[in-house]
Parts: sequence; C-alpha cells; structure tokens
Amino acid sequence: MAIVNEDFSKLTPQQREKAPKAAYSTSSIDLGRIQRGKVAHAELTVDNYGKSPLIIRRASCPEDFVKVKCGKEKINPGSQAKITVTVDTGKMPADSGLVNSRLSVITNDPSRPSSPIRIVGELTD
Repeated sequence: MAIVNEDFSKLTPQQREKAPKAAYSTSSIDLGRIQRGKVAHAELTVDNYGKSPLIIRRASCPEDFVKVKCGKEKINPGSQAKITVTVDTGKMPADSGLVNSRLSVITNDPSRPSSPIRIVGELTD
C-alpha cells in the first residue's frame, strides 16, 4: 500500500492564495450504539473556502465493512459536497465489539492534502 500526495512545494505565494481550502463538518463520526448485523449510515460535509476548485482525489477506508461514497469530486469555491459512510457490522469479525476505523480524504488543498476522519461506534447484541 502506498499513499501519494501532490507536491505543492513549488507553489508561489500567489498560487497558494488562490488555492482551494477544504473544511470538514466533523473530524470524527460517532455512530453510537449499533446492533450487530445491522448497517449504519453517516454523512459529513466538505466545504471549499478557497478561490479555486477543490478536487477530492480519493475518499476511502481500509476496512471492507466500511463503504465510502462521495457526492461529487469537484467542489467549486463557496460550494460543498457530501461524503456518505456506510458501516455493515455483519461483515465485521465476530469478536469485534467496537467500530474503530479511519476515513482518509485526499484533496488538492495544499495546506491540508490528506485529512483523516475517525469512525467509531459500539456494537450491541
């Protein structure tokens, strides 16, 4: 597995001023208590406060039981997009008692190219 980020080191101050800027509605998603075998859904919002389009290069989670869907990949300045997270607890190992995962969002924001979002929850029988 490899994580590749864009090289923003050659951007001029003027280019950085006009760059996209990502802001997330949350830094962690708490699913609360989830009955084992059920599916839980959550959403987060990505806003672009920059002056050029924000491009979501990838939104993913390494676990098979977590699916991520991005509403749109290109977010114009002043706009937003939703990322939907679906956790299927039926696909989790039988001995799991907690959801503890990390969503990784990779964008073309030079000040914050990679943003981790924690996903947590407690499984009940």
